[in-house]
Amino acid sequence: MLGSLSETPIRLLCCHYEREIYPWVQDRLRTPYWRFYWNPTPGGVLWINGKRVPLDPECFYLLPAYMEFSTRAEAPFEQFYIHFNLDDRLKPPRELHVLPAAAETTALIRACCERGTRPAMAQLTALTALATVTPALLRLDPAVLTLPEESDLRIDRVRKWLSLHRDRGVGNPELAKVAGMSCNGFCRLFREEMGESPQNFVRRKRLEYAGELLQQTDLSIDEISSRCGFADRFHFSRVFRQILHSSPAKFRKMVRMSR
Repeated sequence: MLGSLSETPIRLLCCHYEREIYPWVQDRLRTPYWRFYWNPTPGGVLWINGKRVPLDPECFYLLPAYMEFSTRAEAPFEQFYIHFNLDDRLKPPRELHVLPAAAETTALIRACCERGTRPAMAQLTALTALATVTPALLRLDPAVLTLPEESDLRIDRVRKWLSLHRDRGVGNPELAKVAGMSCNGFCRLFREEMGESPQNFVRRKRLEYAGELLQQTDLSIDEISSRCGFADRFHFSRVFRQILHSSPAKFRKMVRMSR
């Protein structure tokens, strides 16, 4: 019998199709979400750890969150891409996954591209994105997507609570209260369960939210800083650079160039 599947495993952030991409210059890009690329035409190139990786029309490419890479265009090209997030308990290796392009999936993508991704097509676009990403992920080594064998319900409660409060900083005493534990006991258990401190996790969640706002809205850096609960844009920029290796302004420019 299958267990309860109460959480949506894939959270879509965007799905787009672009033509005539050139130039495609992004250096040391590091984003807090996964990426799926399929380029129907050649010309796009990834650089990962000094290695040139041409984006072949016969392949799908999956880039895990927080993996560092650079991009170049050697000729104008087309690209269908999806940005998405998975369960935050996963700790996948930060390496490029290259898969043979499945004919059935490329047919779905082409139909989506012909319809366009305007707002009226939002439902069809989202379903296409899920139908594209899901089988690709299922072709990976199962270890990449395997959650911890057991998850403490108190830590799960804190994770879910934080997903609704990404707009502010939250101290360990408040998180411990949500968990119903002493502060020291909570911090110790959280690190055992999640592999990082509660405050590091909180920072990542707030920066993921900031990354979404930088990509999907025209809010100013000051407005985004405030919405994500930072004291000012200077504190926000310092923390953003520490985690994502880029200033917020440069990040916005690069992710929009990659669309």
